[in-house]
Amino acid sequence: MADSKGGLGSFPWASAAVLLAFVASTQLVPHAFDALRPAEKARAQAPLDPDLEVNARLWEDPFAALRRYEVERSERCDRLRKQASARLDVDCESRVAAARNPLQFAARLDDDHDKALDDTLILLGLMPGADFVGAEEARRRIRYATLAGLLAQGYMPDNAERLSLLEFDLLTPGLVSSTAVTQNPGAARGSYVVPYELLSLREQRGMSASGARPEPNPARYSRVAVLWIDESSLPLRKLDALARLVDRLMGLTALDAAGRRKLDSPSLPQLAVIGPSSTDALRTALRDLRCAAELNNVEGIRRSKRALEDATLCATRDTRVGAGLPPDVLDGYRLLSRAKFYNSASTAPISILAELDAKDQLLGDLGRQSLDRFLSHQFSRLTGDDPVQHPVRMERTVGDDTDLIERLMTELQLRLSRTAGRIVLVAERDSIYAQALVSRITEALPPERARQLQVIYFFRGIDGATTKDGAAVAAPASPKSQPTLEWPESRDQLDYLRRLGAQLKQSEADSRLAPIGAIGILANDVHDKLLVLQALHEDFSDRMFFTTDMDARYLHPRTQAFTRNLVVASSLPLAFYPVPPGQFDLQAGTPPLRDNYQTSTYAAARRAGCRNEACRDAEREALRVPLSQPSVYEIGRSAAVPLAGYALNAAPQGGLAGRVSVALAMAGVVLGGLFVWPGTPALRQAVGALRPGRGRGDRAPLAPTALLLVVLHAALLAFLLVSLVEFIWPGPQAAGRRPCESCEPMVWLEGVSAWPSHLIHLLGLFLILWTLDWAWADAQRRLRQDSRWLQLDAPIVHTQVGQLLRDWWDRGSVLFWRPGVGFSCDFKVLWAEYGERGGPLPRVLRCAFWYGLTVAVVLLIFISVNGLQVPAVPVRGPSHRHLVAAGLYALLFLLPLLIVTVADSITLLYRFVKHLNAGRSYYPEATLQNVARALGPEHAALWAERFAARPQDRGRTAAEGGDDFTVHTLLDDWIDVRVVARRSAPVARLVIWPFVVLALLVVARSRLFDNWALTPAIAVGVSFYVAVLIGLTLLLKQAAENTRRRALASMQADLRWLAGSGKPRADLVEPFKRLIVQVENETEGAFASFFDQPLLKAMLVPLGGAGGTQLFDYLLLGR
Repeated sequence: MADSKGGLGSFPWASAAVLLAFVASTQLVPHAFDALRPAEKARAQAPLDPDLEVNARLWEDPFAALRRYEVERSERCDRLRKQASARLDVDCESRVAAARNPLQFAARLDDDHDKALDDTLILLGLMPGADFVGAEEARRRIRYATLAGLLAQGYMPDNAERLSLLEFDLLTPGLVSSTAVTQNPGAARGSYVVPYELLSLREQRGMSASGARPEPNPARYSRVAVLWIDESSLPLRKLDALARLVDRLMGLTALDAAGRRKLDSPSLPQLAVIGPSSTDALRTALRDLRCAAELNNVEGIRRSKRALEDATLCATRDTRVGAGLPPDVLDGYRLLSRAKFYNSASTAPISILAELDAKDQLLGDLGRQSLDRFLSHQFSRLTGDDPVQHPVRMERTVGDDTDLIERLMTELQLRLSRTAGRIVLVAERDSIYAQALVSRITEALPPERARQLQVIYFFRGIDGATTKDGAAVAAPASPKSQPTLEWPESRDQLDYLRRLGAQLKQSEADSRLAPIGAIGILANDVHDKLLVLQALHEDFSDRMFFTTDMDARYLHPRTQAFTRNLVVASSLPLAFYPVPPGQFDLQAGTPPLRDNYQTSTYAAARRAGCRNEACRDAEREALRVPLSQPSVYEIGRSAAVPLAGYALNAAPQGGLAGRVSVALAMAGVVLGGLFVWPGTPALRQAVGALRPGRGRGDRAPLAPTALLLVVLHAALLAFLLVSLVEFIWPGPQAAGRRPCESCEPMVWLEGVSAWPSHLIHLLGLFLILWTLDWAWADAQRRLRQDSRWLQLDAPIVHTQVGQLLRDWWDRGSVLFWRPGVGFSCDFKVLWAEYGERGGPLPRVLRCAFWYGLTVAVVLLIFISVNGLQVPAVPVRGPSHRHLVAAGLYALLFLLPLLIVTVADSITLLYRFVKHLNAGRSYYPEATLQNVARALGPEHAALWAERFAARPQDRGRTAAEGGDDFTVHTLLDDWIDVRVVARRSAPVARLVIWPFVVLALLVVARSRLFDNWALTPAIAVGVSFYVAVLIGLTLLLKQAAENTRRRALASMQADLRWLAGSGKPRADLVEPFKRLIVQVENETEGAFASFFDQPLLKAMLVPLGGAGGTQLFDYLLLGR
């Protein structure tokens, strides 16, 4: 309806939306790498070195490589044995058994043949060997992180593509001699195979970095042997089996058998253990250690019934109680007591490790002790060493669950208000890790929240995948072949999850229960967590989801639909931040790892690679800060955004230039729009009223509505200033330039920050006030301008509310406006009634009534669709949450006022045009003279000539059956069209702004910025507003077109009358035809063509951009 030649109505909104969609799809979506390596065939030749049997890169699971090699070797050797003339490969001969004999291992370590192995480290890497889906990936990650940590310390693999093997018989006491192995290869063939690899220091052994002289206390070992131990395959008792393995590997008897023992000193290799690989494995090891001590307590068993009972409980079928441990197992425990243990996987606090309970044969239970004290005490019972002089410690390189829970509780307090709903925990039933987290969360919650806590359990392995079908499960589903809903008869538990989500959704309708405020997912298996997120995220998309342990799988685009905004508490990051030159670099060029347990294994391997205490102290100090400050992340679009802890505090601090630039741009746009161009009528009136140097009589009076708008502009400017200051310097620690752990993060397109939405809300508020200003303060000015153009008196201005209310139906109402209009319409009277109803006070009263009614209807719609649940504002920290909520709620409550104001303008004009179309208008003499002079002075008198309305009545008296009411002119219909065009032009320009504000409101709730949810209530409310505006605008368009059709029909009749009237009226035929053409081609205001309609352009704003995409996605796809 607006003029298409200028203004914001001509802005190409659709093109801008298409451009935005293109940029979003090409720049904001990560693309996969192209793997260009071509496929190759299997190796052409069998291995020639029996010591290096298995092909395995440094990132590969050693046990998967071993299984692949054994299958290939068996098939190849069987094939060669069937061929009588074929020569057997090296790994098919008996020399393989000799190479796998542990007695030959010490000889391989002593490559300089000095029989001194104290510069060698044997590192035992404990791995989960279970044949479940996910175990292979866990082993890959452990090996990668261990080797990365050793390489970061300066070690290099002797062979980066091959693994060697050792084979143990852990069920038979004693050693198998090397001679027996050589004569009978089967003697060394036990049931336990250990892959291993050797690494050497890059620098020359025993020399300093410069190579000038030997180091007196070297920081690194000369050689490291890494043995990969399958925890699951160790025979029971597992720790006894590990002790026997260690004794056969590096015990004095083994060194003697290998001929690698010095006569003057034992010169044993150093031993380090990274593991166990889980809390369950740790508990098993602690039980085995206690049982070993109980069974070795021979004297106590003979003297004490309690000791006998404890030993009996620990005994297996083949164990003779009272005989003590086998000598090789006891020697292995002596070696293990000198080892350095590193806990990189178990995050369980000692409060849940019941195995640490101290017991005394006389006093009974003594309570729970620390892990180090337990280890020292139990090993001392086995070795006889003083636990104080020879303590056994297990160093943590991973955080404690207690610290993680404290961080999560802090995050919950920051995100949930005091009146927020209950917390739901979805946890593994068969995991001590998950059970411990549930207990810790229950203890840490305040009493009122603990009472509302709801815990739901599931069994580990929801997808039911095994190693045989794991690859099929991992393959992405084709969009054309989406699987059907889960049938409740299968190995997986997916149908349980679906019913769980439905049950939780139904629970929100229960008035006895508080609505859900946050959902925690506590599990070991990341794939279980992802499935739970898929099941619950769609129904609770605006709630807080949280879990523990950072994993790179949360960041993958395939999981982004349900992991976005997941809050993750992690004891360690995936990568340590770079440090300035000269400082200790813990990352040392290692790429970011896949999970925090890899990081802890990496740190453990670095520390294990240290030979002296100074090196270990430096490693401890470097890891102390990350471990003491567990990190909290929120999963963003492409990265994990740090919220608190080490990840936030140690992050490189960026400058304020970016935020200052945004703040200045925002302030410049708002201030420029208000005071420079285009400005607002209310502010112009205020400036004119306060401008010095003008007389009191020259100052325009400041209307009450203009004064109110000026006050609202000032309040909003103050709110903008506060918001921008908080945006630049957030939180109470802004003065110290320290990161704020209780503030909303300052990122733009990661989808975790409400600041972009808040700035959009502020822009929407200014657009609302700007539009209200033009709709209110400018309305009277334009009415006065049109009155002067029509040479009519200024409209009546009501000032008394009581008097106006008493005469409301006659002077203020629009819907019940019934002017006395017949076939001829006195435009002066109609204009006066129109101007009277368009005055400030009647508009205020009408808008106040319809505003209250609209708010009530919208609230009723909201309650009927959404219940009493108010969508949460996804902002951290009470101060920032209140700031963002204030802007959002102000926008939500001012938006109906804007829509009502625009609707009132459209309705008033529609009623005016409808009454104008009821009959043929006639205008006062002053109006006709002014218009006639504008058309040309030569025909001014003819244009102003008056006659009857119908051509057939002209020239006949009343007695002859004519109409003596001769008040009409040839210009009546043309002036009608011009009046409608002039009056609808400003109204049409107002139509676009409610749509712009609606578009901003919908876009601000986009997940592109934060965890906003487009709920059904919001979709229905937006649709209601849009329907009201579209309906009223179409009515106005229809009324205007009726005016055009009526005017053209009347003017065509007048043209025929002119053509038959003769001179001098015939001279008006050509000018009158030009007036008809003008009416036909009128495009101003409501007469604009379809594609120039501001309504169409306005609809393209919310529906052609991101907001429309989100709205259609919800309405059409049911999301």
